[in-house]
Amino acid sequence: MDLASENMTRTIYLIRHAEAASKEPMQTDLQRELTTNGKQDAQMAGIYLKNKGVIFDLLLCSPAIRTQTTAQLITINMSDSSTNVTIVPSIYHATDDDLFTILRNLPLGKKSVALIGHNPSISWFASSLTNSKIEAFSPCTIAAFQFEIENWTELRLQTGRLDFIHSPSIF
Repeated sequence: MDLASENMTRTIYLIRHAEAASKEPMQTDLQRELTTNGKQDAQMAGIYLKNKGVIFDLLLCSPAIRTQTTAQLITINMSDSSTNVTIVPSIYHATDDDLFTILRNLPLGKKSVALIGHNPSISWFASSLTNSKIEAFSPCTIAAFQFEIENWTELRLQTGRLDFIHSPSIF
């Protein structure tokens, strides 16, 4: 890849939150926490991403405790304390259009962006980004897509190249 095309490459990491506990009585869905296995999977995801040399310019997640904890455990295990984690309320119960709008409005200087969300929307959205076949995401699945665009406003559906997809069973 030449320098010009490297400067045009934007990468999106779509991540489904790690395994969450069932809702307790008097608890809202937003308050659900990760299970012990979910925490371990998120830690392993961070180590996996670190070993791949991944660095996020920005990490977006829903206001749910399970997405925020997933984000925290991934970035800690990537040894990346500088990642800006931004809570975006519209990621919770998002449609494809909601997620597409979020990404098209990203700041110009952000080239590597992670988005941690929920099924079924995160799996459906992953399928809409590429022509590659994408199965439903199990908890803590990560899919990376590359786009040859200069800025996020140029983002188009079905134009991403699937770089990799990994789930906890592979970590």
